[in-house]
Amino acid sequence: MSSKRWSLIALLVAMLIVLGMVVPVLAHQGSQRSGLDPADMDLSVDPGEDFYRFANGGWLDRTTIPSDEGWYGVFNELDDLTREQLFTLLDDVSSSDELQVGTDEWKAAELYRQGMDIAARNAQGVEPIQPLLAEIDAIAGLDELHKFQQTAELSWLTGLFWVFVFPDFADSSVNAAYLSTSFLGLPNRDYYLEDDEGNAEVRAA
Repeated sequence: MSSKRWSLIALLVAMLIVLGMVVPVLAHQGSQRSGLDPADMDLSVDPGEDFYRFANGGWLDRTTIPSDEGWYGVFNELDDLTREQLFTLLDDVSSSDELQVGTDEWKAAELYRQGMDIAARNAQGVEPIQPLLAEIDAIAGLDELHKFQQTAELSWLTGLFWVFVFPDFADSSVNAAYLSTSFLGLPNRDYYLEDDEGNAEVRAA
């Protein structure tokens, strides 16, 4: 057999091997859902006339703002879906009898159980944070306050102000340090405007 024929055979075998690797990958990619879903759009609208409706019409038509939400968007929907998936995953892990103490799965399950055990949390009250409250009560001057604020964020307390890094408003290619006052208000406007018993108790406290 001539060397030319051997070369053709070798080339054919190489092509078959490559196709064997590429075709499954392409098939898998074809089965993946795109990040752009035409069902979320309204293709009957001229994008030059109303691009917002063109891009979001389908989603707007089928989506209802939940009764417990003041507003609702795609990111809220993604957040709800993520939480639902996490709860399902944690429920499955927590119900397992085969978790080994000290593993990541065991730690996640224990943290989840503690967080969901409302009865135990209510029974404990402020006892778990009593050392932190005592530390705050012991602040007698600016020196003690300054010392406390140095570690306050480790307990998710921002103190009187907080510092964060964000793109510079004048030049987004660089980051800048920002200083902001701490948030001292209630979580949202309903706490101030709704007159049900629960909100009234929160305002009074």
